[in-house]
Amino acid sequence: MRCLILLAVLPFMLYDLEKTNFFHKNVDNLLFSIKMGFMKLTNKQKSALKMIRNSRGRFFGLYTTQGDVMNAQFVNETPDYIRVYDRNNYQTRQLAKSSVAKVNLG
Repeated sequence: MRCLILLAVLPFMLYDLEKTNFFHKNVDNLLFSIKMGFMKLTNKQKSALKMIRNSRGRFFGLYTTQGDVMNAQFVNETPDYIRVYDRNNYQTRQLAKSSVAKVNLG
């Protein structure tokens, strides 16, 4: 009985997934998979992000891939972005994790 209910509901669940950006159909349209959008980060970027997380509220020098340099303080983090307080411009900035080039802590 549970199997029949699940089979009856499954097409509606798949239809809802098709509307999202993360849904991906295979070429043969038989296999369905959810495409996860993980960022490709270099080892330098991963270590820089680790240093930012371990800054414990202190200010640090942050260099971006676009060439910006800021005196920043870590505020919070999402899966794709970090939010830092820029002491030079007195504003909170949201940066993509892939745009972090280098961190100078102390």
